[in-house]
Amino acid sequence: MNFYKKYLKYKQKYLELKDAGPDTHKTANWNKIKDYLNQTNIIISKQNFRNFLNNNNLPFDDPSNLAHLKIKSVTELKTGGFTARELKVVGFGTSELKDAGFTASELKAAGFNAYQLKAGGFTASQLKADFDASQLKAGGFTASQLKADFDASQLKAGGFTASELKNDFDASQLKAAGFTASELRAANFNASQLKDVGFTAYELKFLGAKFLIELRFTIPNLKAAGFTVNELYEANVKFTDMKSAGYTVSEFKSNEMMNPTLISSLGFSKQEALDGGYTENELNGLFWKS
Repeated sequence: MNFYKKYLKYKQKYLELKDAGPDTHKTANWNKIKDYLNQTNIIISKQNFRNFLNNNNLPFDDPSNLAHLKIKSVTELKTGGFTARELKVVGFGTSELKDAGFTASELKAAGFNAYQLKAGGFTASQLKADFDASQLKAGGFTASQLKADFDASQLKAGGFTASELKNDFDASQLKAAGFTASELRAANFNASQLKDVGFTAYELKFLGAKFLIELRFTIPNLKAAGFTVNELYEANVKFTDMKSAGYTVSEFKSNEMMNPTLISSLGFSKQEALDGGYTENELNGLFWKS
């Protein structure tokens, strides 16, 4: 058969299908199913509907066949034994399925996510047994909507930031949940609040020595936090106060203002100066604490 004859054959087939109307076979099946569903003397149960389809050589798992059930109420179909997953295929939404009595667990098993269940009217309390904080956050729930069912630690693990939790939890609760001082500072908690809830000078070091001194942290606190002589010098801390806090000669020596005379005047011994890195020649002629 040459190309032209093939063309004529397929054209004739196209014209026959066109004259028959669109989806003739599917329309016939639909009319058959519709007539069955519209009968008033039968109970539309899952088993009865399956038997009807089987008797008519129509597959039960074909979504196009299940879709015809939409003319029935979801409550009637649930009573007839249809599952949430099957009714999802029919085309019923979460709100309809919820009103029919399906639980959040059943609808999750049917393939609905937290966002869809929230849109269907489920609350965070109704969903918490089946979804974690992360999934509920992705589903559109806010910290305010979740705080009754999840603590700050769980919400942090779920991806909420300190800024998102600030309106529902105080600094102490957020610290206990594992947020750092810098995270709380970024959430606009002030430095005094951070100190009041127990953050140490070490944890607040990013604020700078001068700021911590204003918060009444002591020089020993700042030394323990790892501040250097140079950092404290820039914050206008006296050398004598640094000496009293326990800074050593080697630590002082890093400051460009320091010299053997100052080291001597601070009350260090000659041996301490030698141990700190000065030479014998640099120390000769100065008064040293015995």
